[in-house]
Amino acid sequence: MNRLALEQAQQLHADGKLGEAEAGYRQILDSAPDDPVVLHHLATVLLQRDRKREAMRILTGLMAMPRTHPDTPALFALACRDMGRYEEGIAACEKALRTNPGDALTALLIGNLYVLNGNYSSAEQFLRRATSRTPRSAEAWAYLGMALHRQGRWQEAIDAYRRSCSLKPDDHKMHFNIALCADSAGDLDAACAALNHARRLAPHRADIVSRLANIHAVMCDFENEQRCVSMLEDMLASPERLEPDDQIEPFLLTFLPLSRHAADTVLHRKAQSTEDEVAPLAKPEVIVTGGRDRPLRVGYISADFGDHAVGSLIGRLFRAHDRAAISVHAYSLKRHAGEIAAGLRRDADAFVDCDAMSTTAVAAAIAGDRIDVLVDLAGYTLGARPAILALRPAPVQIGYLGYLHGYAAGWIDALIVDEYVCPPGSESGYPEPLIRLPGTLFPANPDLYSGTADRARFGLPENVPVFASFNNSYKLDPELLLAWIEIHRRVPDAHFLVYLPDAAKSNFVEFWTGHGGREDRLILASKLSSPEHADRAASCDLFLDAFRYQAGATGVAAVAAGLPLLTREGSTLVSRLGVSINRFLGQDDLVCTDTGAYVERAVEIGHDSGIRQSLKSGLLQAVAASGLLDPRRTAESIEVAIRHAWNEKLPLPES
Repeated sequence: MNRLALEQAQQLHADGKLGEAEAGYRQILDSAPDDPVVLHHLATVLLQRDRKREAMRILTGLMAMPRTHPDTPALFALACRDMGRYEEGIAACEKALRTNPGDALTALLIGNLYVLNGNYSSAEQFLRRATSRTPRSAEAWAYLGMALHRQGRWQEAIDAYRRSCSLKPDDHKMHFNIALCADSAGDLDAACAALNHARRLAPHRADIVSRLANIHAVMCDFENEQRCVSMLEDMLASPERLEPDDQIEPFLLTFLPLSRHAADTVLHRKAQSTEDEVAPLAKPEVIVTGGRDRPLRVGYISADFGDHAVGSLIGRLFRAHDRAAISVHAYSLKRHAGEIAAGLRRDADAFVDCDAMSTTAVAAAIAGDRIDVLVDLAGYTLGARPAILALRPAPVQIGYLGYLHGYAAGWIDALIVDEYVCPPGSESGYPEPLIRLPGTLFPANPDLYSGTADRARFGLPENVPVFASFNNSYKLDPELLLAWIEIHRRVPDAHFLVYLPDAAKSNFVEFWTGHGGREDRLILASKLSSPEHADRAASCDLFLDAFRYQAGATGVAAVAAGLPLLTREGSTLVSRLGVSINRFLGQDDLVCTDTGAYVERAVEIGHDSGIRQSLKSGLLQAVAASGLLDPRRTAESIEVAIRHAWNEKLPLPES
């Protein structure tokens, strides 16, 4: 090998003259075509010139050689990362670390690859090694923050992100990630501060504005929420100006008042981003056996198989399924403790903890279990991993319960709804086919608590109407509060018990009093244990449901406790959840067509103690007679729905 020629090519490379360096390396290879050092440098240049496939061909050959450049495995892993071939990159890093276990750069790279592949616990192990050896690497701290973040270890993740920010203060993504963790930890003031800092660094980013809108909604800061929504409308009007990674979480579409065009843009960008994420990944082999009428293998996938609204609703669903019709497999994207989690684990025929598994590993497990119908309970919610479904590990994939909105994704074959949240004629706007369950879509746990009224115990006034709201604060909006204030004006002795997080209380009270409400008629409530909450609910007279996102699991728990629910017909799936509960129970006189009717009905109930008593006694009878709390009711309906979806998607011949 001509060493002088190599030194000259390397100098051109170091000077950034990549084309000339490439020509120099190739000239040397004309006489020494198998030189591993020159091939390594040529592959490096090709990667820098974004010619990944050419570089990968060279690197693959180098990896097969018995002796090569010491940095080749790391370079190969880097190329694998850029091409989405994460598992190959991890294997290359492991090989490099066997040779040089103290190499911090390779530890960083393998940790990075594990984060991208969804194996966050393994990522943490290597990234802690990288940060201990290179404590001034902003990238190492950033990826460690991501690994901790994905494991739900909010404060540890914040600490890692802050270390990254201290080394690279202008990185808006780190401040954004700090905000996400602070939000999840319940520190909304810290979340707002981090988001505002991120926005000063990157004022063009829609994801930052959308998260600010979400925080303001939770805090009942309606003016700033609307300001952010207006900014989002402007940004989404020209989506071509957004950076590819500037993604708005689609769950926000369920309650933020965005236009149809803006919502469609968000959904399509998210679906395309997920497709791009899985494009280079290995897709599992899906094998279908048997005929149309055989028992089906059904998989449920969720991050919420625990103390969560979804977990509480499906707490007895797995057990209730007919094992002659289906077998139940559960794929848990997050590990949970507690009674609900233990029950779901016990009741499934097979339960797989997937929180430490890569995206491809989870998809391979589902395909390996030969799941016929995969029921997605997560959608685009916190902890969801839509990339798993985008790999198509099951022949039929259906969305249900956890994300009641369109996906705009080719990997979802249908949405399960019901005849009340989506009455006939309201199908337009949903990109997926709809399967309507008879009655309400909500399963219910028969172990839900019935309540015992005791006003003195909860500091509630006697002999006056007590209206309640137990919805999350982001579901509230000015139109709803103005309706409540009008009810208050016309029923002046009524009291309003409203569940709010601490961060929302001052804004709520300011709006209430600023529009004529008396503060002494407000009772601001905090979270209680389930048995206590049931007793508190039973001590009230009427649940005033929200408008834009109605009570789902909260509504089921309320009526089970004996608290009637007043609702208003909306135009979306989530704005008809309470409607679904009431219509299923035959409580049609508590379903109002518009805001005026909602106010009038509440005023009528507030003025007549006889109506209040009659509603409560009638509700208890309706809950018992309807089978609302019978898990077999929902299980049977789902079995019919998935059988229909199976036969529609795969009209297989009889065996």
